[in-house]
This record gives sequence, structure tokens and C-alpha cells, in this order.
Amino acid sequence: MQCSSCGGTEFDRPNTISALEIRRCKACGTEAAVHCNYVPDLSNVKLHSLFLGTAFVGPESGSLKVLLKLKKALAFAERFEPEKLVEQHRAGKLDWELGLFFDFELERAEAECRRMGLQASFRKVTS
Repeated sequence: MQCSSCGGTEFDRPNTISALEIRRCKACGTEAAVHCNYVPDLSNVKLHSLFLGTAFVGPESGSLKVLLKLKKALAFAERFEPEKLVEQHRAGKLDWELGLFFDFELERAEAECRRMGLQASFRKVTS
């Protein structure tokens, strides 16, 4: 960056970083407004693991009834997509992919499946 008044290239920087900073030329004192893009420090951000849920829906269990119960029971999950369960039901599948669940949702999802008497398993896909 170059000063518009004297052509100097050294500027005082503010103590706190921001998206718009006022910097003062060290040579002549002229102030310049500077748009700044700082890369945020994400080193302390905790990433959540994802788990893929699958369940076996036996032919005797009445898959439509299970579908309706699952849609309601798993609605709490952020990445739950009930329309995918509908597609699997229509296709006549007995092994259903329940979708992706974050680690903080896993315990509740497992409990809901147990409560329904559904044989479900959850496999970790990311960490």
C-alpha cells in the first residue's frame, strides 16, 4: 500500500483488527481507510463427528407404520431427511439408510430406535 500524499509505504496499524481499519502514514501522518480480510483462527473450533444410521425393517413389522414413527422420532436431527426414508419405503427395501447424525445427536437417535423396537446401527463416517 502506498500513501496518496507522500508515496510512503509504512503505516501504523491499529491495535485491534477489523474489516475496515484507519491506518496512519508514518512519514506524513495522512490517514487512509483500508478494507482488511483476515483469516480467522479456527484452531480452537471443535469439529463434530458424523455417523451414518442404518436400520433393518422386517417385512412383518409394517414398514409404513415404522416410516411414520421414524419421521417423527428423528425429526430433531439437523441433517435428517425424511423424504429419503419415503423413497426407500416405496422401493420396498428392508434395510433403510436413516441418514447422517452428529455425535451429539447419536445417543438420542439410538434411544428412539430402541424405543420403537428397531434394530439400528450407526457407523462413524467423519471425525
